[in-house]
Amino acid sequence: MRMFHRELTLIFYLAAVLVSAEIGCPSPENVEPCECDPTENIRFPIMTLTCAKINDSGVLLKVFENTMRYYFTTFALVESHLSYIPHMILDDVKVIILSLHNVTLKYMFDEAPTDDTFLKELKAVKVKVLAGWDWKQLAGFKQLEQLDILDTPLKKLPADFRSSVSKRLRGLSLKNCSIKKLQDDVFADLTVLEQFDLSNNAIVVIKRTMFPRKANIRNFILMYNKISTVPSDMFSDMPLLGMVSLRGNMMAVLSEATFQPVVMSQLRYLDVTENPIQCDCRIAWVLQERRERISGKCYAPKALRDKAFNKLTREDIRCSNILLHSLQK
Repeated sequence: MRMFHRELTLIFYLAAVLVSAEIGCPSPENVEPCECDPTENIRFPIMTLTCAKINDSGVLLKVFENTMRYYFTTFALVESHLSYIPHMILDDVKVIILSLHNVTLKYMFDEAPTDDTFLKELKAVKVKVLAGWDWKQLAGFKQLEQLDILDTPLKKLPADFRSSVSKRLRGLSLKNCSIKKLQDDVFADLTVLEQFDLSNNAIVVIKRTMFPRKANIRNFILMYNKISTVPSDMFSDMPLLGMVSLRGNMMAVLSEATFQPVVMSQLRYLDVTENPIQCDCRIAWVLQERRERISGKCYAPKALRDKAFNKLTREDIRCSNILLHSLQK
């Protein structure tokens, strides 16, 4: 369903773009040393411009100066080392998706792109910005709906992340970015956000105030962080929430106050596997709910270690286990 929505959005968006752009790939000599690949699509033409092993920003400038009357569904820059990406390639040429893979830059752009760029998606994988990410340079991407940053050192999201990132974001993925701390209101303006994934970071604390009220999040993913507790109001006022994954964190208690209301009312799937969860009377609520929706195993007491929640019986759950486990530490 999500892919259909994104494709449908692109269809309408490209229809508007194509009114003022030439269809097809430019001649090879106009894009050298890059390559343009036209892909057949029954709904709309897809043009992908790929530039690899580029070490001079001027090369990109020349390519895009030669192709100003065209549009590219995707501009992919791969295995390159540049001072910056020239902002005019997004200002003067219609690019819908910007994809960066294994790229090192001194600065992201020479200057911030203007507010009338056509960019809908930004994907960055293994991207190093030596001077640090300047989020204010992304403020011009008013149409941006998808932001994916993977395997890229960010460490934190400063205040200008909130003020600069597009309010139209529907998908946000910041995975394996070494993020340790989030500001209290960091995502509070992302009122249409549906897909949220900050897996493989070092986040310790999450708060409800980080997200808008109400939030339209459907998939909430924070796998492989260092979260030990989740606030009782974390999932309140998230009426569309269908999937939560907290796999691989440090939660010892599966709080009834936090999880029981959403498991009972709306969640299709809750993943808390690879957490050191104590199976004592505090988890008894799991026996009363739809256990097929919850994926997880006991870590303590030792007698129940690795026993799946859906295999637990009332005889397994004893309040004395709390005292027993504390004495075993």
